Amino acid sequence: MEVLVVVPTRNRAELAPTTIASALADGDPRVSVLVSDNSTEPEQAERLRSWCEEQANERLRYVRPPSPLPMSPHWQWALERALEDGSATNVMYVTDRLVLRPGALGLLLPIAGRYPTDVVTFGDDMIVDHSQPVTLYERPWTGKLLRVDAKQLLRGVARGIFLVAPTMMNTIVPRTVLDDIYRAYGSVFASIAPDHCFSYRCLDRVDSILHFDRPLIVQRALWRSNGHSQIRGVGNADNADFMRELSSGINEHAPVPELLTVTNAVYNEYEYVRQDPASSKLAPLRRRYYLGANARDVARLEDPELRATMRRVLTEHGWSRRTRLGYVLGLCLAAAGFYGRRPRALLRRLLRKSGRTPEFSDSSQALAYTLEHPSTARAEADHLWPVMSRPGATHELESG
Repeated sequence: MEVLVVVPTRNRAELAPTTIASALADGDPRVSVLVSDNSTEPEQAERLRSWCEEQANERLRYVRPPSPLPMSPHWQWALERALEDGSATNVMYVTDRLVLRPGALGLLLPIAGRYPTDVVTFGDDMIVDHSQPVTLYERPWTGKLLRVDAKQLLRGVARGIFLVAPTMMNTIVPRTVLDDIYRAYGSVFASIAPDHCFSYRCLDRVDSILHFDRPLIVQRALWRSNGHSQIRGVGNADNADFMRELSSGINEHAPVPELLTVTNAVYNEYEYVRQDPASSKLAPLRRRYYLGANARDVARLEDPELRATMRRVLTEHGWSRRTRLGYVLGLCLAAAGFYGRRPRALLRRLLRKSGRTPEFSDSSQALAYTLEHPSTARAEADHLWPVMSRPGATHELESG
């Protein structure tokens, strides 16, 4: 097998080299890296191009589109460059804010080789560095390999649960799957958010995916993240750049475009794919879950004025105490499908105490710590209850 890691980047020459180096660190001859530089600032592009050239690594290739592109067209352009020579059997996207953990590809490639026609997702940890002190969020994991029915994942999405969906930034994808999506839709990436657009196109085309329940990447530089800017409701330069590049209105396919939440952006991609004639598996959204998932995001907005405005929008579109009750009961019934059959797991979750969150003075210190001191595995997969709540929808496989 030949794995091509695509690193799409834009005006982040200070971040991208660490990402690139993490993908090449194992020295595996089956892995090559394509850096697609979509920078609008010439000095940023020259800085990164020079760094790539200085590596003198035949497994590293640097390309730039003829002119800067919006995010989705750029991801599509980069994919077409990645697949030009026909040697890659699998593709991963690792954006410039992500860092692969040491040995991550050594764990992932045997799985992809053992199951060559399957999409494989994996977990991530996150460095929260937009404020002081810098903290580290480590996801629970078991190291298990699970086959998850695509319809089960779509049922979770319909309830606002985005747990292990293949967003391409947590995924290794066989070329055959990419070819199938392209034939069905005319492209792999489209709309506004290419990662989530891919996710729903993928789930519409495959019967199941594999989830390797282990964090293989670390998110960092949240202060440079467009998506995290939307989560917080606090603008940054990257979000402003993203909005300028839009050729259409924000969230125009979502049921309530005015809701400025990251969940609504994800649902915009769901509806974009669902409305495509090629789509067949994506069910219409249920109003109480759609509004409830957005209400959850609205409560986290840090800007009080924006939060109040979004609450008014929710109310105007039917969010009420009664709707909230239906939403909460629906989630409880979904959780009961897992915990009702595992009462000890419920007791364990209720009694579990939160550990102390590590704190650091800066992001680089946090990154060095987590790469050297990964968290330990758990015996039980309670954290994966949404994909295990329906009997028969998830099966454990051999990962070796």
